[in-house]
Formats: sequence, structure tokens, C-alpha cells
Amino acid sequence: MTHDVFECDNLTVVREQDGDTLRYVWRGVCDRRDAPPGLSEFIINEESRAASMLRLDFTPLKFVNSRMLVFLIRTIKAVSELGTSVHITYTSNVIFQSNLFAALEGALAHSASLVFEDRKSVTPGAA
Repeated sequence: MTHDVFECDNLTVVREQDGDTLRYVWRGVCDRRDAPPGLSEFIINEESRAASMLRLDFTPLKFVNSRMLVFLIRTIKAVSELGTSVHITYTSNVIFQSNLFAALEGALAHSASLVFEDRKSVTPGAA
């Protein structure tokens, strides 16, 4: 398994590759007005184009503002267009995650290659 790390301000995203699955674990806080520079390229790259599944784990994330919603929609659509399935894990125990991922799920409800998993028993920092 290989690991790479993206860091910007108080946001850390760790990429773990295990075979043909990529897992991105989001930690910290992102309260920027726009997506952190380089984050899109960190997620959409040669490895993600070759992967059969991307797992985006937001359960340890403490906060992102609503401006990240557009970034996430665009990124997930781009990955899905590559033929890669996307599995999103979050926790509705955290209000911002509950709201953000309800909106995200609604916006991407038509995507057959997208799965949302609510891990209600997880709190940020515990995963």
C-alpha cells in the first residue's frame, strides 16, 4: 500500500492506494473561499484514471464550508466520467457533514456509480 499526502492550510487529504482502489481520507478544516490549489489534481490523476474504485472518507473531517460543495460535485462527476466507481463515507452525527452530504447526494442522485455510506457512530478524529 502506498501513501501520499495533500496539505493546505488546515486541511489534510491522505491518498492510500491498495491494488486498484484509491482511498482519500479527509482531515481537518477547509474554510477557504475556493478549493485549495492542487487538490483537484491530487484527486484526479493517473492513478485515479486507472483505479476501479475511489473511496472518499470524510468521517474524520471537522469542517468544510459550503463552497466546497461545488468542488466536490465537479470532482465526483469527473471521476465518474472516467468509469471509476466512487464510494463516499461520512457521518451524519456531525451537522455540517449531514447537510453537505444530503445536498451532495441530491445533486448526484442520478449517478449509478456513486455510493454514499453514513457511518452514524463515527465522530471526527475517531476514524
